[in-house]
Amino acid sequence: MPGVIHVSRGPGIVQRRLLAAFEAEPSRRFTMRELAQVVWPGEAIGDSHRASLCRALKRLPVELTRCRVGKRGRRPGWLQLVSASKPSAASTRLDGR
Repeated sequence: MPGVIHVSRGPGIVQRRLLAAFEAEPSRRFTMRELAQVVWPGEAIGDSHRASLCRALKRLPVELTRCRVGKRGRRPGWLQLVSASKPSAASTRLDGR
């Protein structure tokens, strides 16, 4: 409907579980597979899960460090690592914290 404003209800279950994982282990670098297992424990992770995880990571209210590293061995390729970043000194000064 035109003129209707949709208001967010806050972080969803996927974002809340991701934030809890980053808060529990702030210095850890998670793989996308590990994060998917945190969000959906015991489920087979498919393409729809990975897409949902990527959307949730983009909308998290924390700075994330994402990097890709090369893998060797039986399954070579790229592995994506994600970790929560500490706020920079500049953003801390701007926020007044």
